[in-house]
Amino acid sequence: MMNKSRIGRRGALALGAGGFAGLMMPMPLSAQSGTPGRINIVTTAGNNGQAFIDIMHSQGFLSKYGLDAEFITAGDGTKIVVALLSGSADLCRAGGFGQVLAAIDRGAEMKVVGGAILTTAVGVYSANPDVRTLKDLEGRTVGAGAPGALLHQLMVAVMQKRGVDVGKVDFVNIGSSSQVLKAVVAGRVDAGPCQNDVHYQQAKYGIHCLSELWTDLPEYPYQAAYASTRALNGKRDTVVRCMAAFKEFYDFIQSDAGEGVYIDAFVRLLGEPAAQDAADQWRFFNQYKPFDIEMPVERIEYLQRLNIEMGVQTDMIPLDRIIDMSIAEDAIRLIG
Repeated sequence: MMNKSRIGRRGALALGAGGFAGLMMPMPLSAQSGTPGRINIVTTAGNNGQAFIDIMHSQGFLSKYGLDAEFITAGDGTKIVVALLSGSADLCRAGGFGQVLAAIDRGAEMKVVGGAILTTAVGVYSANPDVRTLKDLEGRTVGAGAPGALLHQLMVAVMQKRGVDVGKVDFVNIGSSSQVLKAVVAGRVDAGPCQNDVHYQQAKYGIHCLSELWTDLPEYPYQAAYASTRALNGKRDTVVRCMAAFKEFYDFIQSDAGEGVYIDAFVRLLGEPAAQDAADQWRFFNQYKPFDIEMPVERIEYLQRLNIEMGVQTDMIPLDRIIDMSIAEDAIRLIG
């Protein structure tokens, strides 16, 4: 079931729960035909995603390329896969894609078409004074997303790297990073991965940082763009134009020129008290330049190995089944 809400000038649909049931449901013929430039884009729910939608519309990044885009927000990566394979969406702008590789491994018709956020913009935080390191989480609860989805996989990856016995950690499916933050602050879990805009205001939230994943896990490909094979076959040119729009948007938002626009979008969304959070988040964008539509092959290989270790993927998949590198290449050429 989907509930429609308004985001900016276009509607945004919120995907309900549901797992992978009905992934291969055919797309209605009316949606397959469509109109030039018409595309449904899915991305993870959260304040950043909504602010980005606002900016892409208000600053003309989409209209410049003749795009008529409807955005869909999903609670986690599993629901993004459902949206793409059911035909509710054509393209994911940015989402954790460990579960995408697992779906491809099972025969799902979809491919990575480029990068999105290559530097992990997440830290691990706790409000429990007895928890000072990741190792302290053995025998305690950690809030994350669904098993195998982005937040859960990030926690497993950094814990394994730090020598934590993951089998001794009780993972709780909380949902998005903003929901995890609320659970951490309220003490419902001992720790969890949260967007790093809170990193600069830990005292305000009564939390402390256990791990900065942008430095502790640089090999992890945080978020990618991916599309259904149906969309790539039926509207490849539109997907290329979307990726060109995304690249121009990313270059803008992590430049000095993007600061005021980003903060203003956050304030429109959440009110004046959100201005400081937005300023802190933009500071990370500007310092680390995390956005890029080009996806390094070695990041995908790393993620495949991690998937296999976690048991969500059976074998290494040939790269030509995973990624269509020509989409990002053509987008860059289109920009000129």
